[in-house]
Amino acid sequence: MQVLQETETLFTGFIRQNTLSNAYLLTGSSSISRGNAAQFFAQILMCDAPNTSFCGTCPQCKAFQEQEHIDFIQIIPETT
Repeated sequence: MQVLQETETLFTGFIRQNTLSNAYLLTGSSSISRGNAAQFFAQILMCDAPNTSFCGTCPQCKAFQEQEHIDFIQIIPETT
């Protein structure tokens, strides 16, 4: 959980300082919740509320929560 909180702090700092890059590569062991961090960051960026967090109530957030947002595609590797 500590790694996820540090990642959230890092991403919200990028937003506050307006220093977003066009891509991010999240690496590390499977125990660090890379997918959760990516989803958190994406939802903040797509939310209609001008904030460093997501509101959870706007149409963008609702579509994201229902996994129907047209601008978010998560690629998950196949397991063998």
